[in-house]
Amino acid sequence: MSSRRTLADRLQRPLQTVTLSYAVFAALWIYFSDALLGQLVRDPAQLVALSVYKGLAFVAVTSALLWLLMRRLIGTVVSREAAERQRHDQLVAGQQRILEGVAHGSALRTSLEEIVRFIEGQAPGMQCSVLLLNVDGKTVRHGAGPSLPPEYMEAIDGSPIGPMAGSCGTAAFTREPVYVEDIATDPRWAAYKDLALPHGLRASWSTPIFDAEGRVLGTFAMYYRRVALPTPDHRRLIDVATQLASIAISRARTEQALHESENRFVAFMEAAPAIAWVTDEQGRHLWMNRAWSAAFGLDRERFIGHRAEELVPADVAARIRATDVEVMRSDAPVHIPEDRTEYGGQPRWWNTVKFPFRNSVGERYLGGVAIDITPRKRMEQELAALRTRLEVVVENLKEGLIITDPDASFVHWNPAALRLIGFDDPDEGRERQAEFSQLFDVATTDGITLPAEQWPLARVRRGEVLNDFEVRVRRRGGPGERRLSYSGRCVTLENGACLAFVTMTDVTQRRRQEQELRDLNVGLEARVETRTRELRDAVLRAESADRIKSAFLATMSHELRTPLNSIIGFTGILLQQLAGPLNDEQRRQLDMVRNSARHLLALINDVLDISKIEAGQLEVRSETFALPPVLEHLMATLRPQADRKGLTLRLDAAEAPLTMDSDRRRVEQVLLNLLSNAVKFTERGQVTLRADTLADYRREPGGPAVPALRVLVRDTGIGIAERDLAALFEPFRQVDSGLSRQHEGTGLGLSICQRLCELLQGEIRVVSEVGVGSTFTVVLPLRLDS
Repeated sequence: MSSRRTLADRLQRPLQTVTLSYAVFAALWIYFSDALLGQLVRDPAQLVALSVYKGLAFVAVTSALLWLLMRRLIGTVVSREAAERQRHDQLVAGQQRILEGVAHGSALRTSLEEIVRFIEGQAPGMQCSVLLLNVDGKTVRHGAGPSLPPEYMEAIDGSPIGPMAGSCGTAAFTREPVYVEDIATDPRWAAYKDLALPHGLRASWSTPIFDAEGRVLGTFAMYYRRVALPTPDHRRLIDVATQLASIAISRARTEQALHESENRFVAFMEAAPAIAWVTDEQGRHLWMNRAWSAAFGLDRERFIGHRAEELVPADVAARIRATDVEVMRSDAPVHIPEDRTEYGGQPRWWNTVKFPFRNSVGERYLGGVAIDITPRKRMEQELAALRTRLEVVVENLKEGLIITDPDASFVHWNPAALRLIGFDDPDEGRERQAEFSQLFDVATTDGITLPAEQWPLARVRRGEVLNDFEVRVRRRGGPGERRLSYSGRCVTLENGACLAFVTMTDVTQRRRQEQELRDLNVGLEARVETRTRELRDAVLRAESADRIKSAFLATMSHELRTPLNSIIGFTGILLQQLAGPLNDEQRRQLDMVRNSARHLLALINDVLDISKIEAGQLEVRSETFALPPVLEHLMATLRPQADRKGLTLRLDAAEAPLTMDSDRRRVEQVLLNLLSNAVKFTERGQVTLRADTLADYRREPGGPAVPALRVLVRDTGIGIAERDLAALFEPFRQVDSGLSRQHEGTGLGLSICQRLCELLQGEIRVVSEVGVGSTFTVVLPLRLDS
């Protein structure tokens, strides 16, 4: 139908010309032939006879004329049809050539320039261009315009789109074709006409280029050198150009997005610390990432196309193949949380996930990702061994020990504690912990019954600190009662959790002996002497037991410190990634392990130091050392901690002695502990260490005067109330239970400092005011007497 209407349209004007020409000729022939015969022939009969010949002549002449006109008409139509067919074939061939180039991956600029040249070849005298919409959706950039002046294309590159942004910018903004008949007068070209007119560009016709989803990709423009509007042929060419450009741009963007996606995936997998691989259904390796090569020390390129049987021992390969088959059979991922392997004679553990997937044509593959958890497993084994050792120590203590958390979700009684309250079988006692409030009555030493919430363990769990808190404990239905002494406090761990530690001591015998002593008749000297001696023996046994306990803890130094130092050392090696790369979560967890181990080591060191002191095993050794470097080293050690809190750390040692004959390590320990406490309990302001010399220090009134070092550690911290100063140097004490929850510690530091100062033949004093700060003064002789 369309081709017939087109042919009829094309024949309409020539047919009208032929018809009009024939009518004019026929009218003139009839008129002039009749007039001429009338002049030449007068006889009517002869005139009738000649009229027949005149009609025949008219038919012959008009037939010849009609044949000539129709021949010319048909020739013109055929010629036009051939030209039109040739143009159509050229147009189709050109489109096919451009589409083949796009399909074969021609560069976008090349494809767009070919489209522009093709359209310009179909519309002689026209100059065309393609502008692409930038990612921001607000500006355009040069895509192609080989026949336009380069300076003009550069000038419009980066132009914004809008309702008055020339033909291209307006078309991209309105999403409609824009046909400008005269650039010089059209208001949409007001801001750009001075760029176009000097280059002879007078008319501009632009149409937006859309993708399949209707998004604007850019514009196609045709420029004409005189005032004009596009003809139907021009509009058809613009439609062809926008369709071709849309295909080329969409294909280029799709390929670019795919290429970028592939690059991102490869870069991600290559940078990932986990090993990753891809195999086909037969188990042949098709790809492995860099971490795979690093983990096994193999060149991955050499093993492309190989199966697991060619890489690992047969038993491991069989296990790998079994899970591969399970994944492909179930068509679902399989997670192996702890996949143990042997490689290079060493066990390794992996957290592995295998999963099936298909490519675009439906071919099946198997992907795998595995994280090396060997360091974590080894750390767990070491921690388990350490926990076992600590449990042995706790379980074999002669003193009762209870460990619990604030909400009582965890409660542990060691066997000694359970035996103290009457359970010969510790397992029975642990099973019946929940029944203790029904099994026992607890009362004060005066006989006042205490409710369960006032029992010693409950009080410590709430945050109270108990020191030798004595109660009477009776098991209902059992014989007699026991007098038990409780001491305990809550300790804040590195991770913020709290644990309550409570020790129990059976003082029944001691109290019975004391009571018996009070009941003796003062006048019975012999009995008094006998009972006193028995009491003294009992006290000595108790003190001996206490010394034995302290000696035991002191001798445990190596057993407790060595595994902790190993944990800290191996954790440091892992964090330095000497054993392999770590991800952020592994690094964070290892940091927590190392910090917790350091904290536990510090706690154990404090406990062991005080135990050695109490057991009389701590010795001081005299050596001559330079004092200024020691003070500077202490300041350097504490400065990072002070800087993190924004504190000023000052050293005033201009009047300090240059050398000392004393135990350098213990001097440093005392001063470091005082400086650490000052920084810990100071939130703003400064911490000052001032050192000078005392010429005549007397440790005791009337004693010999000796030269001494005096060190003042002054802070602007929270201060200490006067009522708490008396208990400040007692072991396992902190001045405020609320404070102890905010600041971690054992409460041994100041007690150790005081004991060390005494061993170093000196003393320590403190002056403090709440809200103002504290000043600790240490005086040590410059020469330690042997």
